[in-house]
Amino acid sequence: MLTDLKKYDVFISYSREDSCEVDAFVELLKERIPEIEIWSECVVPGGDFGENIICAIKASSYVIYMRVINPK
Repeated sequence: MLTDLKKYDVFISYSREDSCEVDAFVELLKERIPEIEIWSECVVPGGDFGENIICAIKASSYVIYMRVINPK
């Protein structure tokens, strides 16, 4: 499994509907901290990602949950 060998600084959890904002945030982090290792892959509904996600979380120093709230 890929995440068994790799360590991450940050694991980012988010909804697919927020992917544009999360992608922009990830790019900003990478610009400011080029050496940062981030796991922020979009999980497709119905995919078998459970074990990969658990391994990635365990291999990360920080977990960020992102949810974009659009004010009305």
